[in-house]
Amino acid sequence: TATGPGAAFFEFLRTMARLSAVDMALADSFADAGYDVKSATVDCKQALIAELDVLLRRAQDAGAVRADMSSQDVLALMAATCIANTRFSTEESSRRILDVVLDGLRAASA
Repeated sequence: TATGPGAAFFEFLRTMARLSAVDMALADSFADAGYDVKSATVDCKQALIAELDVLLRRAQDAGAVRADMSSQDVLALMAATCIANTRFSTEESSRRILDVVLDGLRAASA
C-alpha cells in the first residue's frame, strides 16, 4: 500500500519492527534449544541487507531519508528499537519509540 520510495521504506521498517517480537522470541527459543541461530541466519541477513540497500537508496534518491544513513545504520537502529520494545515497552510506547526512530531517519526536507 506504500506510495513512493519513501513510503515503501518506512512501511518496510514498520513491518520489520512489528514482526521482530515474534522473530526474536522464536530465535531465543531455538538458541535455548541449542541451535546456532546466528550462523543459520547468515544468508537471510545478507538478503535482508541487499533488499534494504535498494529500499534505502531509492528513498534517499527521492529525498525522503537522510543521505548520510547506511543500511548498517538502519539495521543498528532497528535492532536497538526491537530490543527495547520487546524488553521494556508497552504496545503504545513501542509505537512511540518507533515513531521517534523513523522521524530521525527522515530527511530534513521530507
